[in-house]
Amino acid sequence: MPRFRNVLVTLVVLLCVLSLSLSLRAQDTRSVSEPTFPRVCAVLHASLQSTPEGPSVGPTIEEQNAESSAETQLINDAIGDCQSGAIELALGSSLQQNAFLLNPVIFPPGVSLIIDGGVTVYASRAPANYQLSNTGNYACGTVAGDLVTGVCQALLTFDGDPHTGQANSGLYGYGIIDGQGQMPMLFTGVVPTPVTWWGLRLQKHNSDGNVNENSPIMVAAGDTPDIPADNFTMYKVTIRNPPFHTVRLGGDGVTVWGVRIQAPWNEPNTDGFDLHGSNITLYDTSVANGDDDIAIAVAQTDTKNITVRHFSAYARDGLTLLGNGNGKYSMSNLLFDDILITGDLPSVVTTTVNGVTTGTVNGVSETTLQNTYNVTGYAQALPNAQGDVHGINLKYQSGSSMTNVIYRNVCMQDIRTPLYIGPQETPSTTPTIGSVTFQNIHVLAPSPQYLNYNYANGASGAPGSGRYQINFEGISGTFYPQFTLANVVFDDVSKQNPSIAGIYAIGNEIATKKNVYPAVFNDLASPPVDKPLPTPWNNTSLDLTLSDNSYTTPGTPISSPWLANPCNRAVPYITGDLFASNGNALATGDATNLTTFSTTAGSSISLNAVVQPIMSQTTLAIPGKTAAQNIVAIASPALTHSVRFYDGFRYVGSAVLSANGTLASIQIKNLSPGWHFFSAQYSKDQFYSTLNFGLVTVYVSPRRP
Repeated sequence: MPRFRNVLVTLVVLLCVLSLSLSLRAQDTRSVSEPTFPRVCAVLHASLQSTPEGPSVGPTIEEQNAESSAETQLINDAIGDCQSGAIELALGSSLQQNAFLLNPVIFPPGVSLIIDGGVTVYASRAPANYQLSNTGNYACGTVAGDLVTGVCQALLTFDGDPHTGQANSGLYGYGIIDGQGQMPMLFTGVVPTPVTWWGLRLQKHNSDGNVNENSPIMVAAGDTPDIPADNFTMYKVTIRNPPFHTVRLGGDGVTVWGVRIQAPWNEPNTDGFDLHGSNITLYDTSVANGDDDIAIAVAQTDTKNITVRHFSAYARDGLTLLGNGNGKYSMSNLLFDDILITGDLPSVVTTTVNGVTTGTVNGVSETTLQNTYNVTGYAQALPNAQGDVHGINLKYQSGSSMTNVIYRNVCMQDIRTPLYIGPQETPSTTPTIGSVTFQNIHVLAPSPQYLNYNYANGASGAPGSGRYQINFEGISGTFYPQFTLANVVFDDVSKQNPSIAGIYAIGNEIATKKNVYPAVFNDLASPPVDKPLPTPWNNTSLDLTLSDNSYTTPGTPISSPWLANPCNRAVPYITGDLFASNGNALATGDATNLTTFSTTAGSSISLNAVVQPIMSQTTLAIPGKTAAQNIVAIASPALTHSVRFYDGFRYVGSAVLSANGTLASIQIKNLSPGWHFFSAQYSKDQFYSTLNFGLVTVYVSPRRP
């Protein structure tokens, strides 16, 4: 029986992998499966230690530059010796040697980078190291006099072949890239104000005219429109604290799998993924930041055939389509499936005594929060409650063309504007938005802390407190977005208290199918002023702005909250990965990052669990703004419990999170013959639920006599 059970489990695993590969074909025309690590051609070992203030290097620009220049040169030397394969950045001789400090690095076609679990790659804090040009006053680390680009080089650039566009490379590993956006920049001579990368954003905010902060992005592949990075992969890596936009990818055949991006919610311009190209898949990926989680646009070619699946967003501006191109290029065949978007805080712990609810945010009392940050409650500590915050977001410009777009199986909560169609700028030529489908969209009722939020004065379309706004905006007589609502449900806060405060719908061609709730979604053709609003709207203030809308079908007669997409996938606030290395040594080289392999009886392996909060660990208040806008970026609390390891159902040991605070490792010695299925668990603590994760499959053959 045990042998049969092991074989059965193996078959189940193989079938799951096969079905996953097949299921990721649409809209990406490729058959996409989980990436594997490339061959390693050079291993570089860390010599620095990760600390809360960054890598363990002296604070002066001379000390920092000497270290970053030396380590960058080591990588460049390894790249020169590596014709095809990956440079691996590994732990040093102990878990305390776990950090690198780098200047920008360019990887040629065919050469990849692996960052091992427990390793942090810190970006240099000296803007001069990123400088690409110095024309006039346009310098990296400053705010330009007008909107410019191409001033700062990315930290990691992966080139495509200038003739074929093929990159055939990637960024892999369970480690972390830290952009140090919150840390003081380093200058030679006079230090300008502000002193951090993120401070540039405040300077931009306070400047007159159309200006832009000149800051580097973290990862660029195919960012240059005329040179794509075809066949590029990002796998499992975490990117924190980017100074500016995080990842820009463009090309044909791009795969992003299991990647995490983390920046504070009150730092605009920390876009997660900026994408253009074709045949792109994002899977099992999360973004928690202060701007677009995913921004899809067009460059020097059409953008098409993109699949985003099993995606979690915790940010301000959600999934954004930026239609542009002045009619020359189009955007089509996009699928967003199994999506979670939330603005809630996992770190608010509340207790109710005698009907009075009190609590803490990361251990900070509400009184302290009020006195320190001049806010009126926890809800004002929700940065994405400020102003117009979007979940699903279609922004058009002159000549934009966005067609065959499907949003399917989406759950949202605490997002100011869950559904938005509107102009990025007033178009001078007619855009096109056609065949857009919102299918199985479930917007949960606002959480109590969100309901208590009073929108800042001047926030666009804020008819009520803590409730949602819907925006469908075409151009009457000129441009009519065409979209379908199929099983779109907004939960009521309570009986006679809907969660929607207002609907702004002008110039649309609408179809409703299967089910829409509330039923007012069937009545947007004209203001329903001459008849009672559907229950529960008849006793509730509803701000309706409706004009020139029409329905392409009679509309669904069904309006039931009970038919909503069930939202069975819980919002994750921590994430974990499990991999193994062959033998007793720390994980390095080709014999690491393993999830399935074979060995012989009596041998040993190391199990490595990487566990971390899924949102930003950086807390920052924005000074110099009005009290209502002085939003606090609440960081995720640190993980404090150990990781437990299992072989099947049998407990085999535990380990604390060490190295850079994310890695727990144990050795399994004298493996017995047969199949072994290893997993891990992070136990529930004060802030986080229990997380069960990982599957490392090992077949141990009997030792020959």
